[in-house]
Amino acid sequence: MTEIALPERPFFSCDAARFTVIDAFQMRTGAGLASVEPTCVFTVGTGNVFECAPLRVTSNEGKRVVVECEGDETVVLDFGDLAARKHTADGEWLYRGGLDEANDGLGFMRARLARG
Repeated sequence: MTEIALPERPFFSCDAARFTVIDAFQMRTGAGLASVEPTCVFTVGTGNVFECAPLRVTSNEGKRVVVECEGDETVVLDFGDLAARKHTADGEWLYRGGLDEANDGLGFMRARLARG
C-alpha cells in the first residue's frame, strides 16, 4: 500500500484474512461492481495492524474507523493521522508504523497499561 485515504462513502469488508475498504460510489452500477478496486486492503498477520481476523465495523465517524476483531481486540484506524491503535485485555497499543505500512509486520508498542 502506498496511498491511504478513506473515501467519502466507504464500504467495509471483513473476512478472516483481510479488512478491505472500498469506495461505495464504485458500486452504484452492475458494471461498477464488476470492476471495483479496493481503496486499501489490510491483511491479517503477525505484527500487522490486524493480527486477528476483523469481524465488524462498530464505528465510522470522520476519519476514524473502529473495527471489532476476534480475540476480544478492537482496532482503531485513524485515516486523518494515518495511524492505528488497538485495545486488548492487556491494554492499549500503538502500531509502530503508519497505515501505509500496515501490512509490514512492524508490531505494536504499549500506549497504556490495562486497568484491573
